[in-house]
Amino acid sequence: MSEIPRRAYLAAVGASFGVIAGCNGQSERTETPEELTPTSEPDSDDQATADDSLAVTTEPATEIDYNSAVLQGSLEGATDKDDVQTLFEWRPKNGEWTETEILQSDEFEAEIEDLDSDTVYEYRAVANGAERVRAEPRQFTTEPNVITFDGGGTTAFREVLREASWRPGATIRFEEGMYAFDPVESYDIDKPPGPHVKAAGLDEITIDGNGSTIYFTEPRMGGLHLFDSQSLTVRNLSFDYDSLPFTQGKIASFSESNRELVIELNDDYPSLNADRFGQGEVFASIHDSDGSFIDATRARGLPIKRFSSMESLGDRRWRLTLNENSTTRGISAGKRIAITARDPPGSAQALKFSNIEEPRLENVSVHASPSFAVLFANCQSPHVERVQVRPPADSNRLIGSDADGIHFLNSRGGPTVVNCHVERLLDDGIIVSSLMAPVERVEGDTVYVDPIGVFAPETGDTIERMTPKGVRGGSLPAIDSVTPEFQAQNGVSPAASIEFESSVADQVQSGDYLSNAATANSEFVVSENTVRDNRANSIRISGGPGKIIDNTLHGSQNQTINFLCDTSGTYAPERWTDDVIVEGNSVRDSGKSYLGGGGPAGVLIVHTPAEGVETTGHPHRNIDIVDNSFEDLGFRVGTIQDGRGITIQQNNVEGVNELDYPYGREAFFVDNIREIAFTENSVSGASEYLESFGNSHDSESIQSSNNSFTLDGESQSISF
Repeated sequence: MSEIPRRAYLAAVGASFGVIAGCNGQSERTETPEELTPTSEPDSDDQATADDSLAVTTEPATEIDYNSAVLQGSLEGATDKDDVQTLFEWRPKNGEWTETEILQSDEFEAEIEDLDSDTVYEYRAVANGAERVRAEPRQFTTEPNVITFDGGGTTAFREVLREASWRPGATIRFEEGMYAFDPVESYDIDKPPGPHVKAAGLDEITIDGNGSTIYFTEPRMGGLHLFDSQSLTVRNLSFDYDSLPFTQGKIASFSESNRELVIELNDDYPSLNADRFGQGEVFASIHDSDGSFIDATRARGLPIKRFSSMESLGDRRWRLTLNENSTTRGISAGKRIAITARDPPGSAQALKFSNIEEPRLENVSVHASPSFAVLFANCQSPHVERVQVRPPADSNRLIGSDADGIHFLNSRGGPTVVNCHVERLLDDGIIVSSLMAPVERVEGDTVYVDPIGVFAPETGDTIERMTPKGVRGGSLPAIDSVTPEFQAQNGVSPAASIEFESSVADQVQSGDYLSNAATANSEFVVSENTVRDNRANSIRISGGPGKIIDNTLHGSQNQTINFLCDTSGTYAPERWTDDVIVEGNSVRDSGKSYLGGGGPAGVLIVHTPAEGVETTGHPHRNIDIVDNSFEDLGFRVGTIQDGRGITIQQNNVEGVNELDYPYGREAFFVDNIREIAFTENSVSGASEYLESFGNSHDSESIQSSNNSFTLDGESQSISF
């Protein structure tokens, strides 16, 4: 038998035996005559030969959804259809073919599921008779996995969230607009305030606001709280309150002798008759006539103003009497005032993410909040990008959030916060914090702790301890089991006791603190953010390793960057900081936004023990402060305490100690430090309140090389 080209072979077959054309999805059928043999086997996707009466057709798919479709086919020409098996082959376009189960019918169909949304698929009908016959393939595209929210308030949004909980990969897309959300449950003064909306089980879900704004209507309660999810993203949304959790106005008159001020509240702002001002932590901030915080003034006491009485004078005028702990600093007629009623339990965050793996917040604005604007608690690798916490650009509001801006607690895997803007808040700007648990008692291999809400270790985690004096005691044996204080309905359950694999009685004692290395915000990144003009710290850190790089930090009432290990008992205890780089940041006006606090350094590294306890340990380790710019600081560049392995290198300082503090007239103060190196730093300032480059107390291994210090334009010697 002679060999002939394949194309000629197929043409010969078609001429001799006939072809039923494959147009409109109908199959081509061929038979191979015995006397003709192709030079190679047909490709697996080519039409196989069959009985000349058999035809199979791929029909249009039906019931196409985001993750499923029903494939349709038809069979014609078979004399005995019971001898013919039908099925479908299908695949993502250009992927690998998959077969459905065997079907037997003239008109047959098969549902395929677990498809990817918004994806092109190919399919073809197949008949198995004497030979396998494949029809021409068709295509369909699955629907986008999108749930549209177009109004209806809280109840409708909860239904959308519920639907999304069983549609992994879905996007909840808002129709662009403004939406008012009422709380699901009414405010109860006897309970910690809950949120307007809460949801859990949102795996691989994106909430896309499409430029919309949500207004929460109860200013004593939190906003949107999300729990127990994976790969959850919220983006392109703004959050606000109507009515606001604060009010504001102008100081019409002030009597310093009577400690009384008369204020006139702005129109469209809440009255001081509102319930929130009789229930929350009421205090005030003072602002210049243009709305900015008063600046370049020492507080000389508590910076906030509290009142012993508030008396209505009618027509939105009020007489306020300062309490005995509030100073009169900064108050005068013509100034402006903001009065807030902060949520005292601290549970009324505008946005809260709890126990979520890889949450993301992108292109989101929070314009007001009765507590933290944004909180991530016990989340794994949270990512925050292009988030603004500040008053609306087109408003006359004096403040944004009543409390912190973007707050991370006990992250498993470091949080990342980049390209965000935080401004005019009544507390810290960006916080990366790891909380510890105080030890109540030890019984052999079991340690009983004072339950801290976010302290929830698991087997496999590494527990470290620290004494009240800041002495780190290293790692404890492996965890055998953890007993929670209670089983939380959402989020994590705080530990009441931890059982270790061996006795820890000789390592831990009552009064110590336990820290979970797994929730120490390891590898955190705070980068390229703008934080300005806040009443507290710009950035506060505990944990690590991590990076604080290339941020613009202009205007703080306290420290600009605060590495705080806190066991004072005033707040929940905070862990130490390890292995952090502070590089390329612009730091300006520390202590000059609002009323300067007690010693508002550009950088503070410190352990704060309980009253009557002296810090003898060096909990902070390996912090590098490199190549930063410091300008116009109200106090020192750095107050460096209670650590070891600190590097201060190639920083440029112009203007330091510009407020009249009676102590701290050096650029750097070193206390209880072991091993610190100052290299190639340049410091210049005026002699009014600045006297020396550095001063030290109870410190060892202080190295200084190639630094410069200029006072009133003249070079000065450097010593510690």
